[in-house]
Amino acid sequence: MTRGIRFQCAPLLLLLFFCVRISAEQLPIKTYTIADGLARDTVTCIVHDSHGFMWFCTPDGLSRFDGYGFTNYGTAQGLPHRHVNDLLETRAGLYWIATDDGLCLFNPRGVEGNAATANTAPKFLVYRPDGVKESWSVNTLMEDQAGTIWCGTDRGPYRLVQTNQSWTLQAVDIGIGRQRNEETNVRRIVADHYGALWIATNSNLYRYLPDGRTEHYTTQQGLPQNAVSALLEDHDARMWIGTPQGLCRIVAEPSLNQNIVERLYTTRDGLPVVARHRARRVDRLQPGRDAVPSEPAHLYAREWLER
Repeated sequence: MTRGIRFQCAPLLLLLFFCVRISAEQLPIKTYTIADGLARDTVTCIVHDSHGFMWFCTPDGLSRFDGYGFTNYGTAQGLPHRHVNDLLETRAGLYWIATDDGLCLFNPRGVEGNAATANTAPKFLVYRPDGVKESWSVNTLMEDQAGTIWCGTDRGPYRLVQTNQSWTLQAVDIGIGRQRNEETNVRRIVADHYGALWIATNSNLYRYLPDGRTEHYTTQQGLPQNAVSALLEDHDARMWIGTPQGLCRIVAEPSLNQNIVERLYTTRDGLPVVARHRARRVDRLQPGRDAVPSEPAHLYAREWLER
């Protein structure tokens, strides 16, 4: 699991909730837009890191909020592409950033843009898979229980491997090939308590087992639709799957020869009617570590910057 709270959405305006405790009273709401320093009003992913920073992935760069204002990172600061899709803070404290032109390792003390020299490190180190350029678009990031980092790209899943002081991206074969299409476009990866990876593409759902086998789940196994937009394993080790046709709770031990959907929830069960492309992700929160901080975010952020 990652160290912070992560959300993925695509609102027209970004709403941040800052409160000391949850109560029955209406929560204070402040709207932040580009007028307040946000890189762009459209936000595709939100990460609250272990230092109290809020990170916002946008189509025009990465924004970091410290409780007072925004610091923005774009191509001028060293990102290979302005479109940022995801951010992962690992348990080791590293920050990985998924963009449309490669995977970046963030160095908070690095030099921005082209100012880096042989004696100075850049703020963003860029890593790309070998092969065709379509593999360079990284859509989602995940760290499993063993600390392995997985990347979902437009040409399937990859595993990040460290060799000495460098990193490489290794392709993982789950039986979908490498020809770019809707089937290879990985949008989400989640690890379950068995150590298997659930991998959602634009048109299919796969389960990559620890022994290397892959299970492919479709409407034949009970899904209301093959396209999956959200994945989550809850604290009871039950997998939930979001589709354009409803929310599925998966059986405790899924397999190919059974209906894997234990319960399907739709608007008839009280789900709101929303645009299908919104509210794509909410990751599992970890008790005791991922609670909303009782102090403003800037108190945590400044302590980290001053170390």
